[in-house]
Amino acid sequence: MKPNQNEKAWLDKLVYQNVKYNETYYEVIDHVISALENEKDENITFHQKLNQIWDEDFGGYENLPFLEKQREKEVNKQIAKRRLEIFKSYFKLPLIIGTFTFSIAFYFVSYYFFSNTTLFFILIFSFAAPSLISWVMYWKTKQYNFIKPSIKNKKITRSRDLAYRIIYLPIAFSFAFLHVFYNFSIKIDQIFSPLFVILITIFILHNSSYFRLYKETFKMELSK
Repeated sequence: MKPNQNEKAWLDKLVYQNVKYNETYYEVIDHVISALENEKDENITFHQKLNQIWDEDFGGYENLPFLEKQREKEVNKQIAKRRLEIFKSYFKLPLIIGTFTFSIAFYFVSYYFFSNTTLFFILIFSFAAPSLISWVMYWKTKQYNFIKPSIKNKKITRSRDLAYRIIYLPIAFSFAFLHVFYNFSIKIDQIFSPLFVILITIFILHNSSYFRLYKETFKMELSK
């Protein structure tokens, strides 16, 4: 049974009304179309077969939100696991060589050439980088014309926001407080240079892992 254009359009509308995310939209569409095309019984109608698919494969229309919630949990776990794997890779061979080299080089450059103010603004920029990456990636993936919001994009954005609330903002406010009340008078050779190097290195690795995760997750969409 091969659905005609009107039946496909009706199916698209039906699935659109019953799912929340882009990933599940295409998964359901592909599954239903495949099941319809594999049907050999010529006596069964399109709507009869469609109802059969909903009942047998999805547990009915009312069960789709539950299945989609389960799918969202699976994707969230995959994204979180992959994000941690990418970040850890910077502390394993061969990338740890680059991490160590960058840290040492940045320390000497900051010690001899950067002022407190320069380092502070570098740190602020590293805070802003995830948002800049999100905006660029959102613009590029938007060209793919998602039918529905993406579970993957939602999870990646949430992990960025969580990092802001728990890590970025508290540190930013702390350094802003020190700079305002101490008038940039803390000597760089006392605590600022080592501390800034550690923080900026971590944030750069965090931003890099965020960028790599986005590219890897939306590789197909970004290639279009």
